[in-house]
Order: sequence, then structure tokens, then C-alpha cells
Amino acid sequence: MFWDSQAMTLYRVMTGMTYSQSYLNQPGIATDGQVRGWQAVMDTVHAAGGKIMVQLMHSGALSQGNHYRDRTIAPSQVQPKGQKMEEYGGGGGPFPLPHANQSQRL
Repeated sequence: MFWDSQAMTLYRVMTGMTYSQSYLNQPGIATDGQVRGWQAVMDTVHAAGGKIMVQLMHSGALSQGNHYRDRTIAPSQVQPKGQKMEEYGGGGGPFPLPHANQSQRL
């Protein structure tokens, strides 16, 4: 699951969780700058004859923070047990009560 640029050998490239906003400062594809950054990675992989894919995820109520929204959404309005992790930039403390997602928004 890596690309050896020295040997020009592509094993497999997955970008990881690029727009989940599970934690602050996570790589994403939400802004023009992020898209340009991933474009450079994609161009390099394609130039070597490789394939690349974006892996999307959503952390739901367990989000540690989000630069793009001031609230958390989840499948249901149930507050998670436990605490946010300071290491992920969430500031610690309890998780907020999420807003239930609506089927019209999916």
C-alpha cells in the first residue's frame, strides 16, 4: 500500500480519510487548496502508471472537531459516552450532542 518513487513501483495508493473531519487539521478535499494539493499527488501517481482513490469516512457523533461546520451530525441525536481526545485537537471534554441527520440531506 505504498509507492516507491525510487524504483517507480506502485503497490497501491489510498489517500486515507480525506474528508471526514473526524479531527482538526485532518487532510481533506473541502477547499481549493486541498484539491490542488491532492491534484499534485494524483498527477505523480498517474505519471507512474498507477491508480489512486480517495477513501471517505464519517465519524458521526465521535468527531473531534470540524473547521467547516459548527455542529456535529450523526445518524441519531444520541450523545456519545466518553471524552474528546486533546491529542486530536478536540480540546478534551464531553462530545457535544449531535444533530440527527435527515434523509433529505443524504
